[in-house]
Amino acid sequence: MKFGFIPTEGGGFYRAALEDPGAVPRPLTREVVIAETEERARELAERHLMINYPEEYGGGTWNHPLIGKADATPVGALDEMGRDRFVIGTPERCVEQIRGFRDAFGVDHFICRLYFPGMPHEHIMQELRLLAREVMPAFAE
Repeated sequence: MKFGFIPTEGGGFYRAALEDPGAVPRPLTREVVIAETEERARELAERHLMINYPEEYGGGTWNHPLIGKADATPVGALDEMGRDRFVIGTPERCVEQIRGFRDAFGVDHFICRLYFPGMPHEHIMQELRLLAREVMPAFAE
């Protein structure tokens, strides 16, 4: 599994995708909060990640241009809102969650959103270190 950007290869890439759907990347983007403890990851997610969701997704009141109001997930609780949307926890827990996406959906590119409003720069740098040292090596294939 690769992390980060998906390179484009012009028209040949598109034509190959039409001929063999298995030949195209299967990316997945998720909000990610990694910390050295579960408690710290949850604290940061509650404070900095969850702030956007009640207004953006609104538990069925948001009219998404593609899915309309079909997603009526409660947005007030991290566990309910985060299920299958967020990757939150220690590096080990994050590896488990990412493997779950890979195994369930054939994901071969994982794109991490690590920055959220007000999140301390020091923590973002720590997340990058944890991602590089402890999460990414678990997917070196």
